[in-house]
Amino acid sequence: MDCTYLEAAKRRGPPKGYVETLEQRAGRLERMLQQVYPGVDLNEYVGPKPDREEFDINAYHGTLRSLNIPPYPTLKPVHAEHLVTPHTSRSTSVGTSPAAAAPSPSMQVLGPSPWALYERDPAKPVENESDVEEEAAAQLSIATSMSQLDIRDSHWRWHGRASGAFLMRQFEDLKSATGGTSSIIQDINKHKRQQFWHVPEWELVIANEGLRPLDYSIWPEKGLDQQLIDAYFDNVNLHLPLLNHKFFQRQYDSGLWQNNHGFARVCLMVFANGSRFVDDPRVYWPANLSMTEEGRERLATDKDGSLRYSAGWKYLRTLLRMGRSIMQGPNLYEFQSQVLICQFLQGSAVPHFMWMLSGFGLRSAQELGIHVRATLFHADPTERALYNRAFWCLYHIDRYNCAAIGRSVAIQDTDFNADYPMEVDDEYWDTGDAERNFKQPEGKISLIASFVQTLKLDHIMGATLRTVYAINKLPEQRADINAQRAIVVELDSALNSWADNVPHELRWDPSRSDYQLFRQSAVLYIYYYYCQILIHRPFIPGPRNQHAADLPSLAICVNAARSICNITDAALKRGRQEGCLPGRALNVSFMLPTWIAAIILLINIYSGKQTTAEREKALIDIGRCIAAGKELEMIWRQSGKYTDFLLQLARESGMPNADKVPAVEKRLRDSISQISEPSRRLESVQGLTAGTPVHDSSSNGHPYCHGRSSGQNSRSSDEQFRHPSMAPVAGFDLCNFTSPETYGDTSATSHFPYSRSDLPFTHTPSASASQNDFQNIFQPPSQPSQYPSNTGGVPPEFVPPSQLHTQYNFQTPNEHNLPLQNDGQLASSNIYDSLIGMTSFESQLLDMSTTAFGGQENTSNSDWWSQLVNEYMGPDLHTNMSPADGPLSTS
Repeated sequence: MDCTYLEAAKRRGPPKGYVETLEQRAGRLERMLQQVYPGVDLNEYVGPKPDREEFDINAYHGTLRSLNIPPYPTLKPVHAEHLVTPHTSRSTSVGTSPAAAAPSPSMQVLGPSPWALYERDPAKPVENESDVEEEAAAQLSIATSMSQLDIRDSHWRWHGRASGAFLMRQFEDLKSATGGTSSIIQDINKHKRQQFWHVPEWELVIANEGLRPLDYSIWPEKGLDQQLIDAYFDNVNLHLPLLNHKFFQRQYDSGLWQNNHGFARVCLMVFANGSRFVDDPRVYWPANLSMTEEGRERLATDKDGSLRYSAGWKYLRTLLRMGRSIMQGPNLYEFQSQVLICQFLQGSAVPHFMWMLSGFGLRSAQELGIHVRATLFHADPTERALYNRAFWCLYHIDRYNCAAIGRSVAIQDTDFNADYPMEVDDEYWDTGDAERNFKQPEGKISLIASFVQTLKLDHIMGATLRTVYAINKLPEQRADINAQRAIVVELDSALNSWADNVPHELRWDPSRSDYQLFRQSAVLYIYYYYCQILIHRPFIPGPRNQHAADLPSLAICVNAARSICNITDAALKRGRQEGCLPGRALNVSFMLPTWIAAIILLINIYSGKQTTAEREKALIDIGRCIAAGKELEMIWRQSGKYTDFLLQLARESGMPNADKVPAVEKRLRDSISQISEPSRRLESVQGLTAGTPVHDSSSNGHPYCHGRSSGQNSRSSDEQFRHPSMAPVAGFDLCNFTSPETYGDTSATSHFPYSRSDLPFTHTPSASASQNDFQNIFQPPSQPSQYPSNTGGVPPEFVPPSQLHTQYNFQTPNEHNLPLQNDGQLASSNIYDSLIGMTSFESQLLDMSTTAFGGQENTSNSDWWSQLVNEYMGPDLHTNMSPADGPLSTS
């Protein structure tokens, strides 16, 4: 019979494991290529790694087309500069030193996505979960073995793979595999000599020396305690999210602080940090605790106004008096207390202690192993999340303070693999429905998202400290300009990548209605520009550093400094509109960046010739920094030191003379002023990112120090300062110190309740000011400003961060990274508009500062800058007010 079976034979799939083998082979090839060409982003040439779970061939082909990757087997050409390897020989040109001609070492300090290792998508399965489980099982086995040894000090301790404990586990596994039945631990317990294993009595006595019970008499009264807790979560935990508000409140209400000293320590530091944001005399240092009679009298009378700086310190004293056992292993409350102490010490006279304490905290974190993803693999989700937050808070504090004082970090990024904190708000940790726990609602950004973005900047800062500021650099890195340039370019590339991926809700927008997100965004972008300055500071040309890797570092730093001034000014005004109490309009995170920004602007003044317009704008920005310092110093003593520095450094008597506006620039400005408004707004977006300043060959010194008087640069600066929200705050105490009774008023509203005559400076410019040659640099009083009110007019359009990337043209300096422009306006009253108009502070500036602008020098002995600051800032907080005004109220 003939066979009638007609079904065609089906093609069999690949053998088992074939796809996995191909993936492994591709992975090996990628790693080899990264080692040979570390500067090449493979995703740019071969496409991103496909997602096995959600792979779509059509979408992937579209991605390849967007990257200009041709269909296989055609290859996308590799840029020539990427083909230079450490082994590529170069010819030495005439006049080139051997060090400069030597091959530049391939540097990859961050890679294309330095934060990818720590990001985790809760909706996707964990990669290498089997490895995590194996590591968790190994740690549990070691801990169990340690506890079976019957050691009196049997706290959980993490042991890395280089430890002897791991080697013993490896030996025990090998022995079991060869048929061994007896337990090594049991054998040791039978034959160990006790005198070597137990903790001696004298060590136990020393370990517990100095421990005292908690003094509950210092505990805040009912009502005040809740006020301090709310102040902490509203002002401190918002930016450094250590605690879960819901869980902390539940534990506090249950009275846990009465029988758990660890939690009581946390509460004390919550009270201490919250005290700075509550005007209540009960949080101040008691006069009877002063060590001298003079100190008691000073606190009792508060003649110098320094009593407010003692807020919260009595709670820290109570914690320190409780003592701590040196034998006690770290725990969650210990970590949280360390973070809170670091936060509180930002207002101390010696904040350097934060560097030591955060480093100790990170060492303690390694003691428990919370820096490793596997350690808390089987822990309760809530406890794991809180440990995770504590670790990352210590990490951020360490990075920030190491940059501030120029010291080494306590832990490198290669030494841990903990996931970022979950971007889930506190109220969604425990919803009562297990399916919805730890899940952020769709379309609602978490308040933790800003902190995660800050941590990504911390990675860049750590890499900067490790490379640009390394103490023991390799000789070829120190001498090779190309190597230095490669490092800076990679760090800038990482900053650009960060800016591209910031969530929309956190992008800088001064008109953002949500005040919490506004505050987080301001702090975030202040930190971004601070990192940018940190990267380029060492390459600013100077007497000992003429070439500076041929980077436009001074221009980049100056523009970043101006951006910091703009954001600070907008945040200060917005805080006052929101009714913030005096000193609370700015977060302490503004303190260091604004000071650094002012120093950069001063360096720019002393680096070369400036026009009067450039000098005026620089002084206005420095005035903004001083205004911010005056605001911050009401709460943070360290800010007062910074302000004193600036007031001394910025004295005009020692500044180089500013040049008058060149005729060419004047004609260019006149032509620009005739451009229609739509064209002007378009240029505010395009001109900021596409222009290249013209080098002034007549300037002396390095080209990046001088030649900033190009038309493009002047135009962008003019556009920047025409916008009301870019103008300086016209006076330190707009609404705070005219009526001293308002100092302790917690019911401040979002509007300004005072008339024009109540405000600190209402005088009109003097006749000499109107006759000043440069009075017309700013718009005269009779001419309306381009944006006459914060509630009217059209502001320049917002420039997305992707258009603000730092780019380089090594033949000609390029100032691409210009300050962010505001894309919105702040609602305000007419009183406020009159204060920030172009006829208030600027006219006083021109009245006071004739010397710096080339005018006739005043023959009096008074310092013009000091007069300017006195007018600008209002009454000095450290001087006694007149009897009519009365002392500051603390009620």
